[in-house]
Amino acid sequence: MSSVEGNGSNYREYVTISEASSILGVSIDTVRRWEKSGRLTAKRLDGKNRYFPVDELEQFVSRQ
Repeated sequence: MSSVEGNGSNYREYVTISEASSILGVSIDTVRRWEKSGRLTAKRLDGKNRYFPVDELEQFVSRQ
């Protein structure tokens, strides 16, 4: 499940931590650790769960 934040041409698509772990090819716990250490950024769009911007995940993968 992805979520979108913003309006008009200025928006970002976000994915759940589970989807982020699949994109990155690592475990959910690794994604949590990377977010906590600042390697990844996340927003809590619903106030509870972490959502990761797809564009940042794709950039992260391309740098690896």
